[in-house]
Amino acid sequence: MKLRQAGMKQSPETFIAQKIVYSLLMALLFITLYVVHQKTIMLGFAVGSSILMYFYPNRILSKNIKYANAMRKLELPDYLTPLAKLMSSFTPYQAVKECEKFTGPFLKPYVEQLMVDIDLEPGSIKPFQKFASQIGVPQAQLFVVAIQQAMTTDRQRSKVILEKQRVIMMRLREESYNELINKKPLVVNKYNTIMLFNMALIVLSMMVYVFFSLFSGF
Repeated sequence: MKLRQAGMKQSPETFIAQKIVYSLLMALLFITLYVVHQKTIMLGFAVGSSILMYFYPNRILSKNIKYANAMRKLELPDYLTPLAKLMSSFTPYQAVKECEKFTGPFLKPYVEQLMVDIDLEPGSIKPFQKFASQIGVPQAQLFVVAIQQAMTTDRQRSKVILEKQRVIMMRLREESYNELINKKPLVVNKYNTIMLFNMALIVLSMMVYVFFSLFSGF
């Protein structure tokens, strides 16, 4: 679930396997140094570095989730604005399908799931509630409430309700864009590059310490 939320295409099994492999490689490196140099400190480094390498991908995942959430919030108005307009003329499934072309890459998996859920439960508000809950944006929850009201009232009244939501979405787009500019979040690849650099720096520092320890008769 978190990998999907972060917009990462890895499976949970691959993510966990990657953590284990990195952890074992670091442990193996320092165990090899211990065997060669018979320095007990190497065993400590083996344990410490393996733990570090196991949990470091979690930190990267958390950063990616924050970025993906910000991007979904930015993409949401571009999807819900035309959806609000089409909901007054089309069935929910037709409107959702028609607006799929306005979906950004971070929102797309959730919209695809929404279409599947609507197909399974036609005429139900539950697919929209699930969609809004997964997105985690308050305005999406309000949009679902508006859809529910529009589905239980006459056509003229539903148009007024959905038009108000369209205005709210336009306002959200502007707010999200300004928020993104002010925070200046890094793209996912930059997050990964910086964090991998930090990790490499930590490992390098440990290696330098080991080097000087070995040659100073530690």
